[in-house]
Amino acid sequence: MASPRGLGKGLDALFQDKIQVNTKSSEEGSNNFITVDIDALEPSPFQPRKFFSEESIEELAQSIKSQGLLQPILVRKRPDEGKYEIIAGERRYLACKKAGIRAIPAIECNLTDDECMVVSLVENLQREDLNVVEEARALEKIRSVLGLTQDELANRVGKSRPHIANTLRLLQLEENILQSIENGELTAGHGRALLGIGSKEDRIKVYEYTLKKGASVRDLEKIANYWRKNRCLPRYCLTEKSSKRLTEDNDLLKKIANSIKGSLGIKTTMRGTLSTGTITIKYSSRQELIDFLKKLNLASTLEENVSHETINDNHLNS
Repeated sequence: MASPRGLGKGLDALFQDKIQVNTKSSEEGSNNFITVDIDALEPSPFQPRKFFSEESIEELAQSIKSQGLLQPILVRKRPDEGKYEIIAGERRYLACKKAGIRAIPAIECNLTDDECMVVSLVENLQREDLNVVEEARALEKIRSVLGLTQDELANRVGKSRPHIANTLRLLQLEENILQSIENGELTAGHGRALLGIGSKEDRIKVYEYTLKKGASVRDLEKIANYWRKNRCLPRYCLTEKSSKRLTEDNDLLKKIANSIKGSLGIKTTMRGTLSTGTITIKYSSRQELIDFLKKLNLASTLEENVSHETINDNHLNS
């Protein structure tokens, strides 16, 4: 069997004082690793990966058959006599089982449940074994358990600060959108573009439109830009029923805007729908603003500021 390598960069640094290599149980004497019977190993409940590719496990099994296991797994003792829990290396363990290996080299450590979870997450992150949604959830767990800022988290797992921020943002998406990203129907880019649509209701509509039409990330970015400007979706990504309702909403908003203009004497525009949108007023002179504020009984606020400015100007000129 080939000599096993050490832990991936950062894993031993995470809990340096807790990972204690047991040399007494080593069958090879000088390699500083214990050897564990494969039947004594149990998967970790903290494994962030939900799916293991059968193809990748088969490839690894063939490699192990020809070259041996090149890297030990990380384990801790279970309360059951002679049992060990896998902290890092479940994929290697599954491949060894498929390859018919009966004993696996391992490093024994003494970690708490929270520490085991963090090590398992970091090990998967560093190997890029997680899809982007699993990575986002893993990063959030590490951040929460260890009480880290995003900068500290970036340093801890060896990722850039923008990568951490962009990945964690995906968790703001609805669960059905996250599932579509996780199963490959959508990309992380689709998810980030959808986050540009601030309305949950509209975001779901665009998500459904994307699945139906196969919209690209650039398509979604254009839709998000349109939404930010108009606070509603373009008609082409709405169902016929929704498009008809949007037309009705627009007609009613125009009537409301004209009523405000007629009542208050100032140009008014409204964008959006009856559920969400913006009201914009436009004045072309100070006097027009004062007249508008008088109708709202707010003119005194402006007059007080004008008086204050006049007093300060006179004081400066004296």
